[in-house]
Amino acid sequence: MSDEILRDCPNIVDNVSGMVGQSFGWTIDDAILYNTASLVDTSVTGSNCASTVSISNVAANLTTKNIKDFESKLAPSYKANAEWYMGLDSWAAIEDLVARSSTGGYPVLARNLDEAEKRTLLGHKVNIMEQSPALGSTGSIILADLAQQAVITKGGLLGAMSIHVQFLTVQNTYRWTIRLNTAPLIASKILLPCGLYVSPFVTAA
Repeated sequence: MSDEILRDCPNIVDNVSGMVGQSFGWTIDDAILYNTASLVDTSVTGSNCASTVSISNVAANLTTKNIKDFESKLAPSYKANAEWYMGLDSWAAIEDLVARSSTGGYPVLARNLDEAEKRTLLGHKVNIMEQSPALGSTGSIILADLAQQAVITKGGLLGAMSIHVQFLTVQNTYRWTIRLNTAPLIASKILLPCGLYVSPFVTAA
């Protein structure tokens, strides 16, 4: 930021700090679920995450069976806290699916029209994520109990500023950093006596 902006807009540093906090939150959410920028060791949808169960054939021609497959691969002990994570296009496809097909009377989709954040699918809350990839991509739909994903930080969010980096152009520079990593609490997916693999993390393949 130039010295002129700092003099003319005394509150700008506080405003930018708030936006930086929101950006960190967005980036950390992305790191836990998708690790798009390769910031952590093991994300929920990471290729090296041995504890995730993947559901194949989840594409634009989404079916009710696809949705029920997610629920069937969710380990029973994690069902109570599991929630859905998906993008707008996946949610639109699910709404369209429910509108044009019979679900046999089972409440696959329920939504409080007055409070959109209370939408549920198979009894689990639906979170619409900006970070989610297009429907049919890896991780486009996730059903997970994220309490089973450990997130470790050290030192919190640290800020620093310098007048020296851009001294000749009369600018102040700012930097924010955080030490963070994440990994599943279980080392691998769980094999039940019936022969099915289940997990607290179920994702589209």
